[in-house]
Amino acid sequence: MTEDLRRHVLVVGAQCADAGWLDRLEEAARGLHSVLTDPAFGVCVARTGEHPSLLVGATIASDDIRRAVREAVRRAGEENAVLVVAILGHGFTPTRGADLYYMAADSTGTAGSAINVRQLLLEAVDEPGVEGIIALIDTNHAASAMPDSRSLADGLREGRTRLSVLASSAVDEAAFDLQLTFTLTDILRVGLAGAGPSVYLNAALTRELRGRIVGQTVGHFTYDNDPWAADNLWLARNARPTARTAPGATNQIAQRLPAAPAATSVSGPTRKTYHPVRASAQGVRSDYSCAKLPVPDSGQADVFEARHKNTGLTVALKKLHQKHPSERQVARMRREIEIGQLLDGHPHAVPILDSGSDGTWFVMPWASDTAERRQEALQNDPEELRALVDALASVLSTAHQGDWLHRDIKPSNILYLDNRWVLADWGIVRRPRGLTTKIGRTGTFIGTAGFAAPELSVDPHCATPASDIYSVGRVIAWALTGQTPLANVPLLPSQPGPWRSVIKKATQQSPERRPQTMNELIALIEREHARPPEDPLHRATQLLHAANAGDTAAADGLLSLLADHPQDYDLYVGELTQLDALHAGPALARDLPQAQGILSTLAGHVSGDRTHGVRLNDARLVAAWAHSIAAYAADEHEWDLLEEAAETMCIWDAGWNQHHPQDNITRWLQSLQGHAAAAVASVLRAHPDSACHFSELAESRATDPLIRHAVRGR
Repeated sequence: MTEDLRRHVLVVGAQCADAGWLDRLEEAARGLHSVLTDPAFGVCVARTGEHPSLLVGATIASDDIRRAVREAVRRAGEENAVLVVAILGHGFTPTRGADLYYMAADSTGTAGSAINVRQLLLEAVDEPGVEGIIALIDTNHAASAMPDSRSLADGLREGRTRLSVLASSAVDEAAFDLQLTFTLTDILRVGLAGAGPSVYLNAALTRELRGRIVGQTVGHFTYDNDPWAADNLWLARNARPTARTAPGATNQIAQRLPAAPAATSVSGPTRKTYHPVRASAQGVRSDYSCAKLPVPDSGQADVFEARHKNTGLTVALKKLHQKHPSERQVARMRREIEIGQLLDGHPHAVPILDSGSDGTWFVMPWASDTAERRQEALQNDPEELRALVDALASVLSTAHQGDWLHRDIKPSNILYLDNRWVLADWGIVRRPRGLTTKIGRTGTFIGTAGFAAPELSVDPHCATPASDIYSVGRVIAWALTGQTPLANVPLLPSQPGPWRSVIKKATQQSPERRPQTMNELIALIEREHARPPEDPLHRATQLLHAANAGDTAAADGLLSLLADHPQDYDLYVGELTQLDALHAGPALARDLPQAQGILSTLAGHVSGDRTHGVRLNDARLVAAWAHSIAAYAADEHEWDLLEEAAETMCIWDAGWNQHHPQDNITRWLQSLQGHAAAAVASVLRAHPDSACHFSELAESRATDPLIRHAVRGR
């Protein structure tokens, strides 16, 4: 696997009212996006702002999706990156065997109102610079999204195309519950046993999905014809690269907890630094020399700063207090060693480097800082706090998949190691149900008061992942307020904001009212922190003012903004028509394909839309503006631009028949000669409802014969 390869992602989950509401669409999209952008798994770049990497909701139109895909492909091409595209929701095929069409908010079940997914993928893989496209399609009829090899080989890149597609090809309601997305997300979090260091869209993954999904047929398609590629296209780092059993754990336990990425796949200096310690580990306590005094507040065992004698490396040695500890104390430490070995290699878990066979001590890397000591940074740096929460969610999600619960999440147990957050002190972890060695050993209360969920004081053995989620919420509250929480007393930031809402929902007294999984918690956080999209009208007004002052970059920017918002009537009719032709004409001519799209879109607004009725003054302005662009194009011999502008002019003139612009257009038509007259005459012949408004020119011998003929209507 190529570690330095840039990876981009776009997850689309558009609701379509015409096809029926999908209750779990947003949850599915957010969960998949979370795992694909997790540095431990999908390693893709998450984006927010004007071009986010997650597009979900009930107002996403077809053009929004095309624009988002176009922008994601462009970015991937600029960085020679792999792009992962996930399309979730409703799909249909017009006839048996036809292409898959994806339905958005404005789709009505016709091909013209929806998105041809096969064509979308073919255009994406043809983008120069894109290292490859991985597509995940979870809709009904999704098998029809698979391109054929001939189409790919005949593309612009002359066969050097790389595309992998995974699709669920259900035809009916089975696709509506998004089984493929939820199951795939779980597999990427948990890992695929025996698949090696990476998860690919191949037979192994397909077999696993088919074994778990009922009512749908899962298929994959891969076309990789680039002889210079350094590696195959991989979907995620594998959280379970080999089937292994940690020392001291039973095979049954190892199977219940999917191990995180192997130590060899962990980034950062930890592996290199501590490899000599692990390589020479013999389970001999005397291999380490400890400081005289333990770290303050070490909890139920002493933690010493220690030195590995053979290498001189500084490590942390944790050992039980007493020389002859109780059975309960030894059992807890054994559990901590066990879970540490099972989570070995996860970037947000502390690796176990060495341990004693009697279960009374173990060695781990030395972390010089904790969340407790970095509270001020967490309070003042939103990115640092989010990094901590994401780290906890990542490692706890892996543990929860195997039915292991931490039950003691608090600031002093969250360490800062190699510039990343790791969760330590699993001493009171609850093993998977049915594998606990002695129910009741923990008593009727467990955890740290204030951070522990209320149910841990009643029946800690029957806790659920919601108990750990409560503790994460209390850690967030502590970080933002600087106050140590009191048991069963709400602790919230004083000011409203996204974190306040997250804390409030995560720390509900009743476990059933909290998010039930780490994926749900992350989805809640992303939902609360999502910024509403900026109204493009404000930006357009700024660009318009600068463009009319002679700023060519502003004129180009305004046209680009218009191209990105084709359904915005106010932008086209209210702003574009205010751009002086002296500035608009050259800007349109600099990018003719974009100009054609803008002018065609402006023509499409001739009847208004659901929220805008066309006012007569607007009709006069549009016809006059289109005429001014056509006049500029004729003067500059920009024939393509002339034809598009004249077309738009005629459409608005035919629709609204306004005399004031017609007077100016008549004088202009009378002045045309040569190629300009020929081009405009052709447009007039195609729009007789507009040409008839200028029929007076038919008898004008001063007018070019082609124009005279066109306005006669024959």
